Amino acid sequence: MSGGLTSRRPAGKWLAMLNLKFLPLLAAALGFLGAGVSSLQAQTVVDAFEYPTAEDASAVWTASGGALIGVTEAVSSDSGGTRALRVEFSFPSTAFATETLTGPVLETPVAIRPDQYLTFRVLGDPAFRSADFKHLYLYAYDVDGNFGRWGAPVPVSDRWQVANYLASTMEKPWNSPALPDLNQIVRFAFFQYGSELAIPAYAAAISLDDLAVRDTPLVPPATPVEQVVDAFEYADTAALSAAWVPSANATLDLSTAIAPAAPGAKALKVRFEFPSVAFTTELVTGPDLPAPIAIAFDQYLSFRIKGDPAFAAADFRNLYLYAYDGAGNFGRWGAPVPTGGDWQIFNFRASTIEQPWNSTALPNLGNIVRFAFVQYGSEAAIAAYSATIEVDELAVRNTPLTDPAPPQEQLVEGFEYADDETLAASWGASPRTLASLSDDVSPRSTGLKSMKLEFNFASAEWVTESVSGPLLETRVSIGAAQYVTFRVKGDPAFAASDFHNLYLYVYDAEGHFGRWGAEVPETAEWKVLNFPASAIEQPWNSAALPDLNQIVRFAFFQYGSQAALAEYSATVLLDEVMIRNTALTEFPLPSAPRVLIDDFEGYADSAALNGFYSAVTSPVATTTAATLAGAAPQGTGALQLDIAFAAGQYPWGSVRSAVVAPFSFPSNAVASFRFKGDPALAAAADAGTSVWLSFFDANGRAIHWVTSGGVVTSGEWTTVQSGLNGFGDTSTVDIGNLVQWRLLVQGWQGTAESGGLSGTFLMDDVRLAVPSLQVSGTPPAGMTGATLTGITVDEAGRTVSADIPADSTQGFLTITPAQNIQSVAVEAGRLVVRW
Repeated sequence: MSGGLTSRRPAGKWLAMLNLKFLPLLAAALGFLGAGVSSLQAQTVVDAFEYPTAEDASAVWTASGGALIGVTEAVSSDSGGTRALRVEFSFPSTAFATETLTGPVLETPVAIRPDQYLTFRVLGDPAFRSADFKHLYLYAYDVDGNFGRWGAPVPVSDRWQVANYLASTMEKPWNSPALPDLNQIVRFAFFQYGSELAIPAYAAAISLDDLAVRDTPLVPPATPVEQVVDAFEYADTAALSAAWVPSANATLDLSTAIAPAAPGAKALKVRFEFPSVAFTTELVTGPDLPAPIAIAFDQYLSFRIKGDPAFAAADFRNLYLYAYDGAGNFGRWGAPVPTGGDWQIFNFRASTIEQPWNSTALPNLGNIVRFAFVQYGSEAAIAAYSATIEVDELAVRNTPLTDPAPPQEQLVEGFEYADDETLAASWGASPRTLASLSDDVSPRSTGLKSMKLEFNFASAEWVTESVSGPLLETRVSIGAAQYVTFRVKGDPAFAASDFHNLYLYVYDAEGHFGRWGAEVPETAEWKVLNFPASAIEQPWNSAALPDLNQIVRFAFFQYGSQAALAEYSATVLLDEVMIRNTALTEFPLPSAPRVLIDDFEGYADSAALNGFYSAVTSPVATTTAATLAGAAPQGTGALQLDIAFAAGQYPWGSVRSAVVAPFSFPSNAVASFRFKGDPALAAAADAGTSVWLSFFDANGRAIHWVTSGGVVTSGEWTTVQSGLNGFGDTSTVDIGNLVQWRLLVQGWQGTAESGGLSGTFLMDDVRLAVPSLQVSGTPPAGMTGATLTGITVDEAGRTVSADIPADSTQGFLTITPAQNIQSVAVEAGRLVVRW
């Protein structure tokens, strides 16, 4: 049997092929061909779809203009028949795109009790994943023309499923005068939605089987079992040869040169010596399986394969995987063997199995006992040659075997479309959203256009608008350590909203989706939103988080409000959706440095100090009292922190400054402060005992420098300092425009049983200074050259100059701290270095 459409088959031959166990369904199908139904064992079989040809099916069922009726032999393994109805849809780019399949008027009306079930089998299509609304409805009509329906989203997997609808749950469509009389049903129909929005036109197919009225639900088919047939992890070549038997001109070996993504360590290697004869063929036959295996029609036979450039000269070089059943029947799947030296993956859908000329019949896929690989070397009698293949991971899978693409940085969408119409053909907007192109882009954008979304938010709770991108031709892989970023320009209109989060959604190949989000800006200025991929959230209506290695679509969802606010409009601009290895940070020009952060000399008293600093603690049971202390290593005042650490783990107390004018942290600056600890805390000190100096930008993002525990428990004044590199990751913080700082003392890591303790700590002279430039003309140790003299340093002009020695061609200038050198030149007889 094949999984393709059956267009023609003589009726007599069709009847001759039926097995006796199918006769009840045959009777039902023949009855339906006469516009009737058949009742069997507390069920009414409406249609078993056992039509010989597509023409026969089309004589009974009428399809709408965008639907094509066919017949397929790829039926569910749980079905009692041999055929199903297949319908191929071509959905146009219109709102509420719908196609239909209408059955005949029944000669005898069907009576359906409210406690009975309407059931059928359905095979969906992954192409439906691109749809925003994809319900499949079963309609029922009574003698008076009233009708109702049952429905749910059509499956997006290519595996048979069942639909079970309790008759009493029937819905009345808007265009029906009333619900139908379930005792007088005279017609059934299927309605398939392709979309609600006018998304780009697309094609999808479904298969239908075993439509019936039943007293009990139809039992869903068991999930086909995935299994590894052979991973080729044999101890040695002798063990391999005891299991797999080669033909006369084939030699077996084990290979350790496996595919990079393969889970094992070995593969089957076969060297063929093809003679100069027509249809030269060699093979390697596997062992009898320990137990027969069952392969569902919708499963895949997969393996990894590495070919050989020697095959390029062959006129026919197909590699076939053969499967044998317990009765000796066999079939095969095949494709040309690769002529490159790289590993590839072969995935064969089980339903595409072919019957070789020398097999009595196709094998019973529910009783497979052996596999073999058959390799063609040529069709014509070409010159004899040698070639090698390697095979690994022969398996039966529910989905094709794929290797995730290695995560890489990429621009997913730059919105550089030719015009608004081209944009709309790719990005489908919700009804109250207008999508267009704009030439308003970020000053640092690489393109010239952005996507403009004009939202008209209704007065409703949780009002949301969206725009959905195209189904990607090449799947996007997002590494867990990568960032998802995009540029956004908001609107002051959002300031009146109680909830205005903007979410970026991603969808995988199985229809699962997740999202990252933040409040849309309330200003009309371009900003960058950076989301760590690992921070993805699972929305309530997604069955699972998506596979980030298999992303096929992006979308944006914009909330307008949580409460039913008054209707309002707002505009958002979006640009440059990117996958990056690091966060994208683009900040304004840096402000001037603030050398003295605080020396605690400018406060009249402790009240003035506490007017500028606010105590922040964790947990809330920890208390921090900030006062001015007279004992200071320099000046007359210092900050005294009296902290009562709460019991438990990681208690800390701190003070955080008020917001000040922006200041920068130059890359060559050194942060420093003086600190006097409390030796009484030594008994509790551990790896969590530390002092933190933190700086915050205007968005509240922070950088932190953490000292060792010895500083906290020292009773002597200690000067501690660090360069910018001691503050951890600074890529997402605007270190050129810092506006706050925090001084924090953490007591301990401890345990849940750790008791509380108190300590007194003094801090003074917090600075962020750039050391003066030091320049030496003496050659470094181990280097030879003249000592440069006449050195002058112009820090304002950012130049260093020196005399050029008359008796040497080599000299050294050592500049501390290090600078980014812009140029080195000889000007007016002097060596000039600019940084």
